[in-house]
Amino acid sequence: MRAAGWGRVINIASAHGLTASPYKSAYVAAKHGIVGLTKVTGLETAREAITANAICPGYVLTPLVESQIPDTMEKYGMGRDEVIERSCWNASRPRNSRRPTSWATRRSSVQRRRGPNHRDHDQR
Repeated sequence: MRAAGWGRVINIASAHGLTASPYKSAYVAAKHGIVGLTKVTGLETAREAITANAICPGYVLTPLVESQIPDTMEKYGMGRDEVIERSCWNASRPRNSRRPTSWATRRSSVQRRRGPNHRDHDQR
């Protein structure tokens, strides 16, 4: 990216990269790590035309999540509704989205986010 003079780092984290929820310590720790790595990358490339973003989608009630509910019920002695209420806060059903990161991958997106008066490192 540095050799090319620009680049995009797009990491996929989770809402759990921004906040915690019970019964998911390893997952939450991993997602916080992704967000932290993204922040460090952003700081290290702040004077260059390289951006770093973490996408943190909310909880989505997918078949994978559905398959985890019975284990959580058994492990913590909760009913299905309680598991969903306590650990799937504001869960939504998956929906198709068309290239949600396309804005961040365009070279021109740096100018829009940094503003018209921003000077990239090669313009100093």
